[in-house]
Amino acid sequence: MKPFVVLLVAIFSVCVLGQTPSTPTWPLSFSASVFVHGPNNDNPKFARWFFDYNNSRERFDSIGEFNGQIVISETFFLGSSPSVGILYNVYYIGDSVICFSNNTSNYSMPNPNFTNFKFVGNPVINYIETNLWVAPESQNSYYMYYESSSSREPVEFDWVDHKGNPKTYRFFEFDEAIQDDSIFTISPLVLANCN
Repeated sequence: MKPFVVLLVAIFSVCVLGQTPSTPTWPLSFSASVFVHGPNNDNPKFARWFFDYNNSRERFDSIGEFNGQIVISETFFLGSSPSVGILYNVYYIGDSVICFSNNTSNYSMPNPNFTNFKFVGNPVINYIETNLWVAPESQNSYYMYYESSSSREPVEFDWVDHKGNPKTYRFFEFDEAIQDDSIFTISPLVLANCN
């Protein structure tokens, strides 16, 4: 009987450890702290990202440099759909605030469909065990998505566009929750003076 129990435990362990996780889903509403960088780590950015897909709005807050000055930026997409709306860029330079707006009909709020992604393993990122999902190559573009193995929250999203330009979003803090309307509100004074 004892060898049978040992064999049963061994088979169960192999089955559990060898299981492929269910296909991930992209959260429809969240806030996150992210580190974003592109080719050769050019223009790396630490940002706060607020995202609300169902209401077609998102916001990035970050710090950068413009003409040798430190600039705090807020970028808002306020849409009538996830691809049509107005893109606002608000810059705080010293005591000044500058705002630019641009109507867009080709914006793309992320909402990846992971159906064709393949689970390839469990790498560790920032001491977090992850599930790595890789998309099949499509028109010379590559996508890799890492999610926490335990919470299933995003840890990193890497892609290389059709021109060979890589981009990485590394998540450091993630809160999947409905975002308050005030987060997507631009000051009326700033909005009235937006170019």
